[in-house]
Amino acid sequence: MIRTSLLLPSYFFVFSCASLCTPLLGDLNSLQGAPQQVESSPDELWLVNSRNAVYSEEDQKHYQTFRYQEGQWQEVPAQELFEAFAENPDYSNACFVHGNRYDLGWAQSRGLLSFEKLTTTKERKPLRYIVWAWRSDRVRGALRDVRYKASLADEEATHFASFLKKLPEGTKLTCLAHSYGARVASAAAHLLRIPDHKHHHKDPENRSFPKISLVLFAAALHDNAFEQGEEHHQTVYASEKIISFFNSCDPALKRYGLTERRCRPTALGYTGIRSNHPPKNYYEEDIAGLIGQEHSDLAYFKSEPFLDKVRNLLWN
Repeated sequence: MIRTSLLLPSYFFVFSCASLCTPLLGDLNSLQGAPQQVESSPDELWLVNSRNAVYSEEDQKHYQTFRYQEGQWQEVPAQELFEAFAENPDYSNACFVHGNRYDLGWAQSRGLLSFEKLTTTKERKPLRYIVWAWRSDRVRGALRDVRYKASLADEEATHFASFLKKLPEGTKLTCLAHSYGARVASAAAHLLRIPDHKHHHKDPENRSFPKISLVLFAAALHDNAFEQGEEHHQTVYASEKIISFFNSCDPALKRYGLTERRCRPTALGYTGIRSNHPPKNYYEEDIAGLIGQEHSDLAYFKSEPFLDKVRNLLWN
């Protein structure tokens, strides 16, 4: 039974749930100028839509793939993306995994915005930027929405892990993941290290994986998720490095405990990691002073100091 207090959330909690994470209508105004930048540079902008995907190790056709060309998103065969890795192996590679309450249109517009913001630096290697669009569309009822998406993010990780396994051996990829997107990316990395349900006989220690770095911001996952025996304990071993930018003023993640019925966890993106011995490849920073009382990824993409930190991770 859900306690009565949970059935009557305060206005503040409703706002917090709604911000976990609802795109703002004003965002579209920030996209002006992005099409020209994409078209006039060697950078590549892609989007993989995992909606209605069916898990399969052999078949990638269930993932709808787009490339931003000639000022618009154009659907292309999924194989073109993988061929691009082989054709231009020296590119820097990044994948943005968005947070909650994004339909496909918002994923496309926010992907374009984040790409534009990150690529203002001129002296750098070309960037191949992939937006991972997952089915985080709004569900009626704020509390129902965030609890359902917590479960859905774990399920979505199987699709993202399947995608990562298909990248060419030795590929270096930086996953830039916000809110529940951080939960998707972290769980996917975890799954790379454990036997999957179809090929359980394979030893994960002898399988080749892409070289993944996780950049998590406002991460909506438990603050002890990387501890041995916890839900994402293999993520540490699957990742070259994990960088978490947390916000101790985040109004949505302050109420993260209400996403669970049986316990009251705290969010990695709110308190930082809960461990006396953090993994050696894990780094974190409280950037509340840069972001303030915001949860939306827009607040991060509008922060030039935050963007500089991400650029340094991509190109230095």
